[in-house]
Amino acid sequence: MPTGGTDACLTFDIDTTGQWVTASERRFWEAECDTLIATAQDGPGADVHAAPARATQRSLWQNLAAGALIVIVMFACSFGARMAFASQFAGWIGLGAGAAISTLIVVRWLGITFR
Repeated sequence: MPTGGTDACLTFDIDTTGQWVTASERRFWEAECDTLIATAQDGPGADVHAAPARATQRSLWQNLAAGALIVIVMFACSFGARMAFASQFAGWIGLGAGAAISTLIVVRWLGITFR
C-alpha cells in the first residue's frame, strides 16, 4: 500500500454578477460544496480544508450604484455647461464629457467593472 500523499486543489467560482440570487439558490450551492467536502473527507487519511468564500465579487447593487453615479455626473456636467455657455450644443458636449469623466471615476478609482 502506498504511503505517499496526494495534494489536490479544487476551486468553485460561481459567478452571480448581475443576477438575482435567491436564498434557496444560495442554500443549494452551499449544500453542494458541503457535500463535496464531506465526500472528500471520507478517504483514508484525508485532510480537507474549505477555503472561505471570496467577498470580492461585485454585486448587482454595486453595478446599479455605479450606473446611477455615471448618470448623475453626466447630467450635472451637461447642466453646468449649458448654464455656463448658454448653448444647447455646450450641454451636449458637457453630457459627453460627464459620461467620460464619471466612467473613468467608476472604473479607475472605485474599481468597479461592469460584466
